[in-house]
Amino acid sequence: MQKENITYEYKDITVSRKLELRWEDGYDKFGWELVKSAPAKVKPVWGPLKVMLAPLAVFPGMPFRNMVNGHESADRVEMRWKRKRDKQKENRNELNRLQERFETVMGELEYKERMKGLSAYMAGTACGLIGAVFLALSLFAYGMPAVHVGFAIPGILSWIVGAVLYFFLKEKGKKTAEKELEEKTETMDDICEQASALL
Repeated sequence: MQKENITYEYKDITVSRKLELRWEDGYDKFGWELVKSAPAKVKPVWGPLKVMLAPLAVFPGMPFRNMVNGHESADRVEMRWKRKRDKQKENRNELNRLQERFETVMGELEYKERMKGLSAYMAGTACGLIGAVFLALSLFAYGMPAVHVGFAIPGILSWIVGAVLYFFLKEKGKKTAEKELEEKTETMDDICEQASALL
């Protein structure tokens, strides 16, 4: 009885924890089998900075300990996949092309997920900083009541506008992201159907 010689190809990817199941479903359609999934390791900081942060790492509950020693990421996952290497498969090039398209769509989805709240954060922070400048100017103009109040009112209003703008843009970003997620999901489903037909 001759033993069958099976060779495998392996692939390691690091993905967002929120999209982990989508990656699993998609890669499964391309003939990949999940070997292991674990939280991604975050590397410690650069050497000289590590030396400067080391004394602060002794305090409990401080983020410096993770920066010095490295730690497991809370929002990234490392996944290892394997698939039987089949040299005779006629559709191998087409399957690889579809897999590249799938990875591109998933990469775009991960990028959108990371950038979802960025514009809201930037707008809110900018308004907050402008408000802080006005309030600082009003503090320096304490001896002149008209100037003091003239700087204080725009400062406080800027803080209020910043908070409202942040929540408004965050909600708008969520709705836009959900719509794009649906479109990308349809595209991924089409790609995965084509891949399943080739296997």
